[in-house]
Amino acid sequence: MSSFPRTLSDALALLQPFAAVLAVVYALVTTFVTAETTPPPPPATPDSGSTRAEGYVAPSFDEAEELEKIRADFFTAVLDLRANEPGIGPVHLDFNLQRVAQEHAEGNAVTNEEARIDAPVAMVQNNKPAYRANAYVLLDDFLHSPAHTRVLLDPRHENIGIGVAQGHDRVWVVVAFSQ
Repeated sequence: MSSFPRTLSDALALLQPFAAVLAVVYALVTTFVTAETTPPPPPATPDSGSTRAEGYVAPSFDEAEELEKIRADFFTAVLDLRANEPGIGPVHLDFNLQRVAQEHAEGNAVTNEEARIDAPVAMVQNNKPAYRANAYVLLDDFLHSPAHTRVLLDPRHENIGIGVAQGHDRVWVVVAFSQ
């Protein structure tokens, strides 16, 4: 028997794992490129999540890989969402926002609650049981809230940072935007 796919759906099924890996690689490369071209971050404010995140237990390798996939898929989904709205430009990953969002997500994971952020950013946040968490479920929740949708689609937002953490059997996502 030949190992070539017989139909387009068979070919797409074979390519699906590679697409997921490419999305993660794209998110990482974009983050590193942004880090090289972004000025150094300002010092964290006490309430930006850094003190709340003390005691955060780093996930296992497999869990970290899944969290990174959620981050990459969420970024791609936000890009697609904004691309389909007239007059709204893309957002770019920003190292400073990524750090703030990650610290805040870790703080949420430690305290088991979503908290306000004391930073000059627009933010949305969500959490789901770990077994249900994926980028599309989280984004769908945001899109069912007019207030969250306004933040995601605000044309003034040009930069994004996405924090993803796990704690208390939940996945915590914080999305920070700036102009």
